[in-house]
Amino acid sequence: MSATSVDVVIVGAGPFGIIAAKTYLELNPTALLTILETDTSLGGAWSKTRIYSGMYSQSPLGMIEFSDAPMKPTKDQFHGYVPAQHVCEYLEEYTKTHVYSGRDIESRIRFDSRVTSIRKVRNTNSVRNSWVVCTDKGDVITSDKLMLATGITSKPNIPVFENEGFTPPMLHTKDLARLAPSFVESEGIRNVVVLGGSKSAFDAVHMFLSAGKNLQWIIRDKGSGPAGMSAPDSAPVYYDNAHQILATRLMSKLSPCIFEPRDSWMKFFHQTKVGRWITDRVWSSMQSRWIRAAKYERSDNMNRLRPQLP
Repeated sequence: MSATSVDVVIVGAGPFGIIAAKTYLELNPTALLTILETDTSLGGAWSKTRIYSGMYSQSPLGMIEFSDAPMKPTKDQFHGYVPAQHVCEYLEEYTKTHVYSGRDIESRIRFDSRVTSIRKVRNTNSVRNSWVVCTDKGDVITSDKLMLATGITSKPNIPVFENEGFTPPMLHTKDLARLAPSFVESEGIRNVVVLGGSKSAFDAVHMFLSAGKNLQWIIRDKGSGPAGMSAPDSAPVYYDNAHQILATRLMSKLSPCIFEPRDSWMKFFHQTKVGRWITDRVWSSMQSRWIRAAKYERSDNMNRLRPQLP
């Protein structure tokens, strides 16, 4: 238990928390900055405690790294997509090589420190307000500035089931790396049910089927359906992967993005007959590529994974 005062508190040591710390320290290298992280290692979804065998990045080299530190290629990459372990090591190295006033970013992280409360306090001797952040260890940290970088994958969403006298072992995909081996290696666990249709559900299905388990995959019919998946190599020959074509300026103009400037190109592609015809043809072509690559027609069950298009 301790009481300290700093300039900045950042909650979360995932990629966004790390780059937030780097950006602030780049401008204020002498600032007292503390990062609070619930986990025992940095990286968020890419931390040592959460990555598992077969987990790959969803963005390729050139798009997944920070702009000031290009990620090195690895022999295990697949069409530019890299293993999760490579991303984890990259983030760890990044925090060690960025040093400000004699301290690197990693040394500013308090691991295993879950934030329990945050409150704003009005200072009587200053026009500025302060933030008081408390952790489950009893630490109380007062700061002038507060940044929240908790992400959207830090708190599992676990439904409540009626067990009717039977409580089967259960895990959330956040804990897939930590708990899945016990499921895979157990001879007593022969039947596995995966609930959900996100990317992590696809990974879990692949993991347990590869281990020889009898698997049932449940996706609610009133939700958004299974996630749409694109083959990594389903791009024209002059691109290495699907992400590269999606990141071009042309595709940004063809996309209904609220952040894209409303210039003459946007007006042409979305407000003229010829432009809308071109836009429809481009997206239809890409959709056809992805559907052909997935081969949804191979079985009735596979066809149920076909994205539900409006």
